[in-house]
Amino acid sequence: MSKTIQVGNLGDFMDGRHLARLFAPFGEVYRANVSTHFTTGQNTGVGFVEMVNDDAGDSAIAALNGRTNGDRILSVCWSNPRPPADEAGPRMFKSMNVTDEAAPAEAEPERRGLP
Repeated sequence: MSKTIQVGNLGDFMDGRHLARLFAPFGEVYRANVSTHFTTGQNTGVGFVEMVNDDAGDSAIAALNGRTNGDRILSVCWSNPRPPADEAGPRMFKSMNVTDEAAPAEAEPERRGLP
């Protein structure tokens, strides 16, 4: 199967079917979807396309990157592979172990006019 193509700066009207139609002239589209916000369901402006072969993907990227679609200029490139879930850690946030070694432990913030 082909690698995934990332498409950025999509208009609000764009969905997976429209995205597949946009890429169809360059070869057979295996899968096309547009990311949506998890609570509102609104289009996030980013989509992903898998074509049946990489040559079709190369042709689509060359033709569509920088092309105007509606009132937006598309950004089209090969997507970086996503690491497996066990190696990637949490998807939303990574915890950070931050310590402030510069400030002494007994120091208190200055209080200006507060009791």
